Amino acid sequence: MALSTKPRVVIIGCGIVGATIAYELGRGEQFDVTVLERQPKAPAIAPDAIATYRTGTPGALGMLMGVVSQKVQGRAWDLREASLRRFHTLIPELESLTGTKVAHNENGLLKLCGPDGDLAQWEALAAQRKAQGWPLEVLGTDAIAGTYPQVSMEALGGVSFGIYSPKDWQVQPISLLTALVNGARHHGVKFSFGTTVTALHPQVGGIRVELADAEKGAAPLAPIGADWIVVAAGLGSSAIAATVEETASLKLQPVLGQAAKFQLDRPLAMREPAITGDDVHVVPIGGGGYWVGATVEFGGDDPTAVPVADRDRWQTVLDAAIALCPDLASATITQTWSGLRPRPVGQPAPVIEPLPSCDRIWLATGHYRNGVLLAPATAEAIATALRQAAFA
Repeated sequence: MALSTKPRVVIIGCGIVGATIAYELGRGEQFDVTVLERQPKAPAIAPDAIATYRTGTPGALGMLMGVVSQKVQGRAWDLREASLRRFHTLIPELESLTGTKVAHNENGLLKLCGPDGDLAQWEALAAQRKAQGWPLEVLGTDAIAGTYPQVSMEALGGVSFGIYSPKDWQVQPISLLTALVNGARHHGVKFSFGTTVTALHPQVGGIRVELADAEKGAAPLAPIGADWIVVAAGLGSSAIAATVEETASLKLQPVLGQAAKFQLDRPLAMREPAITGDDVHVVPIGGGGYWVGATVEFGGDDPTAVPVADRDRWQTVLDAAIALCPDLASATITQTWSGLRPRPVGQPAPVIEPLPSCDRIWLATGHYRNGVLLAPATAEAIATALRQAAFA
């Protein structure tokens, strides 16, 4: 078999961000793409499992809170808008290509506000979104009570109004990740699971990637070469970047989140958007199932400290979710998880840029709480940058 003459791209990390980049680059068929992932296989959550993840896709609710975000201009909004537009084509594209369903909820998102909510601010945002071509509706209490009987109007100290965003979907991260990997493989992308990157060594015209077997005591593997590297390894990105830089420029803070899956014998209501109030989310996933979460837990004054799951904080989220949708009190908890999100220190999230010391190494990390939402825009940005670098 003839060796590929295409530029070689190695993506480090196979969470949603890394897999979306792999799919986008593979779809263009301009690069020879390899994805390296230290986990032995693509992440998944087994039924009735209690899982703790250091980082990555399983610890995510998959809410696409873009239109309802208060970001109205600049990079923060541009990334959200680009991702939402791509999601609305990406999901049917993946389903057609792979022949499998990408589980997602097209019923939108309902944000509830209590007496402290700023109605004028939300009305202004709705007008802004209309001008930008995105629907966003401010609802009064009668409309909420009449349309969404699963909601308790006593929550949040008394629901004062709500905001309904029909284009802010929810996608189940594991389902999406599976489709992305299968879709990327269809386009010739190669995946190497159970492989740890131990160092990157810039050379003339490329990068040497030092590898180890993650399943066999970190036994060294034969190094590989690449023309470009994309580091999308979540919290692990800092250590990888540090193998190149004497003074690490990428600093990521671990922020823990806890969530749980609830199961009822029937859905809460006929019409089921994702519901959020005071940063607590109730996410319907079909068949009477709901993800509920998530906490935001820091490790203290030291930004590098890994926080430990706090039962009291989870109880607060649990109580708030039941206050929003009281019928959840009779549900059975079938799965729980806790995961770490990578929050950039000293710069805004996410980090999408070349490493300062080597423009052949690109960072695509530090998405904090918006990894799923911003994955398509990140992939488009990386693909555009690499195409310009390789073919300009």
